[in-house]
Amino acid sequence: MKRIYKNLLIPLFAIIFVLGFISPISVQAIGTAPDLGTASSFSVLAKPSMTAANPTTISGDLGLSTGVAITGTWTHTGGANYLGPLTLAATARADALLASGNLAGQTTSGAWSLNASPVPGVWTTAVSAVFPGPTLTLNGGYNDV
Repeated sequence: MKRIYKNLLIPLFAIIFVLGFISPISVQAIGTAPDLGTASSFSVLAKPSMTAANPTTISGDLGLSTGVAITGTWTHTGGANYLGPLTLAATARADALLASGNLAGQTTSGAWSLNASPVPGVWTTAVSAVFPGPTLTLNGGYNDV
């Protein structure tokens, strides 16, 4: 009986020794945050116009890359307005499109049911994002995507 244990221990120690030299395999997690570039300071960024159907409060930059029409009730508590094609909004829009392309190339968390409180991840939807209530709550921490 002692011989059987001794015969099992030698290969077991050899495997543990070899595994100690192998580095962990790196796997890309679902929802890796893309580089936003100049778009990172914008809370709202659009192309031709912006409309707030309900009173809306933002705290970052607000930008239109080609237009200047902002309608609705906006409360702007911080940041600046960038309106028109020759502003920072145009560069930010180009950076946002690159980030969007990056997200489109990632593995998704699944089809989004348009609920108003999604968990972190990369979600897809084939329809326009119209939410059932006046509030969209993004859950997660500051590093979540």
